Amino acid sequence: MQDALFLRLAESGEMPLRPAESCVFRHLNEEGARMGELAARAGMSKQAFGQHVRQLERRGFVEASQDPVDGRARILRLTPAGARHRRVAQETIAAIEAEWARKIGSSRIAELRAVLGELQEAIAHDAGSVRAASSGADQVRVADE
Repeated sequence: MQDALFLRLAESGEMPLRPAESCVFRHLNEEGARMGELAARAGMSKQAFGQHVRQLERRGFVEASQDPVDGRARILRLTPAGARHRRVAQETIAAIEAEWARKIGSSRIAELRAVLGELQEAIAHDAGSVRAASSGADQVRVADE
Protein backbone atom coordinates (compact mmCIF):
# COMPACT_ATOMS: atom_id res chain seq x y z
CA MET A 1 0.00 0.00 0.00
CA GLN A 2 2.72 2.43 1.01
CA ASP A 3 4.66 1.95 -2.25
CA ALA A 4 1.51 2.43 -4.33
CA LEU A 5 0.54 5.51 -2.33
CA PHE A 6 3.95 7.17 -2.61
CA LEU A 7 4.17 6.42 -6.32
CA ARG A 8 0.74 7.90 -7.04
CA LEU A 9 1.41 10.97 -4.92
CA ALA A 10 4.64 11.58 -6.81
CA GLU A 11 2.88 11.05 -10.15
CA SER A 12 0.21 13.59 -9.17
CA GLY A 13 2.82 16.21 -8.35
CA GLU A 14 2.43 15.92 -4.59
CA MET A 15 5.63 16.15 -2.61
CA PRO A 16 5.68 12.64 -1.14
CA LEU A 17 6.64 11.98 2.43
CA ARG A 18 9.51 9.73 3.25
CA PRO A 19 8.24 6.44 4.71
CA ALA A 20 9.62 7.31 8.14
CA GLU A 21 7.88 10.71 8.08
CA SER A 22 4.49 9.16 7.42
CA CYS A 23 4.39 8.00 11.06
CA VAL A 24 3.87 11.64 12.08
CA PHE A 25 0.81 12.00 9.83
CA ARG A 26 -0.55 8.63 10.87
CA HIS A 27 -0.67 9.57 14.56
CA LEU A 28 -1.53 13.29 14.35
CA ASN A 29 -5.23 14.19 14.62
CA GLU A 30 -6.93 17.42 13.58
CA GLU A 31 -6.68 19.02 17.04
CA GLY A 32 -2.96 18.40 17.32
CA ALA A 33 -1.19 16.59 20.13
CA ARG A 34 1.84 16.76 22.36
CA MET A 35 5.05 15.55 20.78
CA GLY A 36 5.65 13.00 23.57
CA GLU A 37 2.18 11.48 23.10
CA LEU A 38 2.72 11.20 19.35
CA ALA A 39 6.13 9.59 19.79
CA ALA A 40 4.61 7.04 22.19
CA ARG A 41 1.77 6.26 19.76
CA ALA A 42 4.33 5.75 17.01
CA GLY A 43 6.44 3.52 19.25
CA MET A 44 9.45 5.80 18.85
CA SER A 45 11.75 7.73 21.13
CA LYS A 46 10.99 11.45 21.44
CA GLN A 47 14.35 12.20 19.83
CA ALA A 48 13.76 10.02 16.76
CA PHE A 49 10.21 11.28 16.36
CA GLY A 50 11.45 14.85 16.74
CA GLN A 51 13.83 14.39 13.81
CA HIS A 52 10.92 13.51 11.53
CA VAL A 53 8.92 16.44 12.88
CA ARG A 54 11.78 18.88 12.14
CA GLN A 55 11.94 17.62 8.55
CA LEU A 56 8.19 18.08 8.14
CA GLU A 57 8.37 21.55 9.71
CA ARG A 58 11.05 22.57 7.20
CA ARG A 59 8.83 21.29 4.38
CA GLY A 60 5.82 23.23 5.71
CA PHE A 61 3.59 20.27 6.62
CA VAL A 62 3.47 20.68 10.41
CA GLU A 63 4.05 23.37 13.00
CA ALA A 64 4.89 23.04 16.66
CA SER A 65 3.94 25.52 19.35
CA GLN A 66 4.35 25.68 23.10
CA ASP A 67 1.68 23.85 25.08
CA PRO A 68 -0.31 26.50 27.01
CA VAL A 69 -0.87 24.04 29.88
CA ASP A 70 2.72 22.76 30.16
CA GLY A 71 5.36 25.14 28.87
CA ARG A 72 7.90 22.32 28.59
CA ALA A 73 5.77 20.43 26.06
CA ARG A 74 5.17 21.24 22.40
CA ILE A 75 1.88 20.79 20.56
CA LEU A 76 2.17 19.60 16.97
CA ARG A 77 -0.45 20.53 14.37
CA LEU A 78 -0.85 20.16 10.63
CA THR A 79 -0.43 23.32 8.58
CA PRO A 80 -2.94 23.97 5.78
CA ALA A 81 -0.43 22.36 3.39
CA GLY A 82 -0.17 19.35 5.71
CA ALA A 83 -3.95 19.04 5.98
CA ARG A 84 -4.25 19.19 2.17
CA HIS A 85 -1.54 16.54 1.80
CA ARG A 86 -3.33 14.28 4.29
CA ARG A 87 -6.63 14.70 2.42
CA VAL A 88 -5.01 13.88 -0.94
CA ALA A 89 -3.28 10.84 0.61
CA GLN A 90 -6.56 9.60 2.13
CA GLU A 91 -8.35 10.00 -1.21
CA THR A 92 -5.52 8.14 -2.96
CA ILE A 93 -5.64 5.31 -0.41
CA ALA A 94 -9.40 5.01 -0.94
CA ALA A 95 -8.87 4.78 -4.71
CA ILE A 96 -6.19 2.10 -4.29
CA GLU A 97 -8.42 0.09 -1.95
CA ALA A 98 -11.33 0.38 -4.40
CA GLU A 99 -9.12 -1.03 -7.17
CA TRP A 100 -8.03 -3.87 -4.92
CA ALA A 101 -11.65 -4.54 -3.93
CA ARG A 102 -12.59 -4.88 -7.61
CA LYS A 103 -9.82 -7.48 -7.95
CA ILE A 104 -10.43 -9.58 -4.81
CA GLY A 105 -13.73 -8.34 -3.37
CA SER A 106 -14.58 -5.82 -0.68
CA SER A 107 -15.04 -8.51 1.98
CA ARG A 108 -11.45 -9.65 1.42
CA ILE A 109 -10.24 -6.05 1.76
CA ALA A 110 -12.14 -5.76 5.05
CA GLU A 111 -10.57 -9.03 6.20
CA LEU A 112 -7.13 -7.76 5.17
CA ARG A 113 -7.62 -4.55 7.16
CA ALA A 114 -8.70 -6.54 10.22
CA VAL A 115 -5.72 -8.91 10.05
CA LEU A 116 -3.27 -6.06 9.53
CA GLY A 117 -4.84 -4.21 12.47
CA GLU A 118 -4.35 -7.26 14.68
CA LEU A 119 -0.76 -7.57 13.53
CA GLN A 120 -0.10 -3.90 14.21
CA GLU A 121 -1.50 -4.23 17.74
CA ALA A 122 0.60 -7.35 18.40
CA ILE A 123 3.76 -5.64 17.18
CA ALA A 124 3.02 -2.55 19.30
CA HIS A 125 2.39 -4.77 22.33
CA ASP A 126 5.67 -6.63 21.76
CA ALA A 127 7.57 -3.37 21.34
CA GLY A 128 6.08 -2.07 24.59
CA SER A 129 7.12 -5.26 26.37
CA VAL A 130 10.67 -4.94 25.03
CA ARG A 131 10.90 -1.29 26.12
CA ALA A 132 9.56 -2.14 29.57
CA ALA A 133 11.97 -5.05 29.93
CA SER A 134 14.96 -2.99 28.80
CA SER A 135 14.13 -0.12 31.14
CA GLY A 136 13.76 -2.64 33.97
CA ALA A 137 17.15 -4.12 33.10
CA ASP A 138 18.67 -0.64 33.27
CA GLN A 139 17.19 -0.18 36.73
CA VAL A 140 18.65 -3.49 37.88
CA ARG A 141 22.13 -2.55 36.65
CA VAL A 142 21.94 0.78 38.47
CA ALA A 143 20.77 -0.95 41.63
CA ASP A 144 23.59 -3.49 41.41
CA GLU A 145 26.28 -0.85 41.06
